[in-house]
Parts: sequence; structure tokens; C-alpha cells
Amino acid sequence: MKIIVKYQAKPQYAQALEKTLREIIAPVRSERGCVQFDVHMSLDQRLVFFVDQLWESQKRWEQFNNSERMHLFNRTTEGLVDEYIVCTSNH
Repeated sequence: MKIIVKYQAKPQYAQALEKTLREIIAPVRSERGCVQFDVHMSLDQRLVFFVDQLWESQKRWEQFNNSERMHLFNRTTEGLVDEYIVCTSNH
């Protein structure tokens, strides 16, 4: 399952959001079922970040998405983000 998440940071929190996103790369990559997890900053919109994910299956992604790690991440980023959009597809 392919997932791309677009995060738009609040202007005063762009660096904090980038730091938080980069800190979770290694732990998420070690999650069961994670094939790929990368974070990219937009070249033309400094407040926009993309998280590019590939999971073995929708079940594995859903398990991760409902994990304590994701709940903690969501609490950590609360207030940093103006908008986020999740796009999913079968790869």
C-alpha cells in the first residue's frame, strides 16, 4: 500500500515540524511491514513536507497508524500543522 501525506506547517513551526518528521524516520522504518518511509521538504513551498510511505499491506499500515507511536507523533505535532492530506493507493 502506498501512502503520501502532505503536511503544511504553521509558519512559525516549520522547523519544529521538520525536526519531528525526521526523528520518526528510523523508528518507522523498523516497523513490521514498512517497506519505505521517507520525508521530503517541498522545494518551492517551505512550509510543505511530504511523507512517502510504502507498506506490505493495508492491514500493516492500519496497525501502524493505530499504534502508540503514531498516537504520540500526533500529540507531538498537534498545533504545528495548518493542514494535512493523506493519499493512499495500491502500488
